[in-house]
Amino acid sequence: MRRPPVTHVFTHYRKLGGVESILRRIAERGARQTPATRVLSLFERGPFSLANVDGLGLSGFSSPKTARRALARREATNATGGTWVYHNGWGIPFLAAEDGAERRVLFMHSDWPGLADWLARQRGRLDGVVAVSYALLTLAGEHLGLPPERLCWLPVPIDPPADTFVLTPTPPARPLVLGFCGRVVVEQKRLDRLPELHAQLSRAGVAVRWEILGDGPYRGELTARLPGDSVFHGRQSGRTYWQALERWDLMVFTSDYEGLPISLIEHYARGGLAVFPRINCGGDRYVEQVAPELLYTAGDLADAARAIRWYAGLTAEHILELRRRSQALAAAHAGDAFDVTMETHLERIAQLPRLSASGAAAVRPDLGWNLPFGALRRLPAGHRWRRELF
Repeated sequence: MRRPPVTHVFTHYRKLGGVESILRRIAERGARQTPATRVLSLFERGPFSLANVDGLGLSGFSSPKTARRALARREATNATGGTWVYHNGWGIPFLAAEDGAERRVLFMHSDWPGLADWLARQRGRLDGVVAVSYALLTLAGEHLGLPPERLCWLPVPIDPPADTFVLTPTPPARPLVLGFCGRVVVEQKRLDRLPELHAQLSRAGVAVRWEILGDGPYRGELTARLPGDSVFHGRQSGRTYWQALERWDLMVFTSDYEGLPISLIEHYARGGLAVFPRINCGGDRYVEQVAPELLYTAGDLADAARAIRWYAGLTAEHILELRRRSQALAAAHAGDAFDVTMETHLERIAQLPRLSASGAAAVRPDLGWNLPFGALRRLPAGHRWRRELF
């Protein structure tokens, strides 16, 4: 049987972030397939380094209405049909009528405020779901009304160095080295909480030093608010990236919401440990399996400091046991498990009867579609025009 063509859709391809790193992996593997798997970046223009990656070239001045026209023009000369995979669902409400998809799949990377209501409004537009956590998959099943055979959990992919990484008994460092890895932003990641967490630890007499691996618009202010001995690595890759992770006592998350952060699994692959908020996502479930003491009440920085103090009091032998647990959990994410699981599920969806609407029946046009995305983003999160789209 001929492999059905697949197109993956998201806002960006080149940016730093977990979704983008997965898209780059999909594009690199997809370039070697027949037919090639396509990746479509909505808010970027080409040329890209791979021929199977393209951009729609939208901007904050574009609107859902002009986005539909742009996609219609593109597909008029480059239509592939097949299965369209929308990452975090971006674009489904207004692009579904123009994508020409024979099957439509939602790839859930993360939770976000209002997700349950957004999912309920996507009923009738989707044929299947893939997700990086069971919590997200359960939510999708409840609100989309899809049967279990159309839902699939994906192991977040990691590619640790090929060298053998040997864990040895190591006591907590003095000072503790605490790290963050990812986009340096306030929205979702809430890095504005790190200075207060540092203050909590200082008052408790716990000496720490911060390392930030990544970049983003909050970097300048965070640099000013954290102590002068903090290290900002910027965006790194390859051996430099992995060596930074290996130096940390703890990776610290202060997020409001997550899916299953790739950085957490990568840190676990090197026997790392993490402090994580209880936000009912894939991340807290993994941390709980390693050491429930490292979970804290979301937004409660005093409780986060408590978790770090708990770690600081452990023996080298206890820490070694925890690191072995984290490394064992990450093992399921290495190799081609992600690729094979996703491709198998997409082929299964292509063979099942179509459930999703097509053409005009797949969308519900709204007056807000005339507004540019930049203006829609500034509307309150609960506004009807924004709630339907994002």
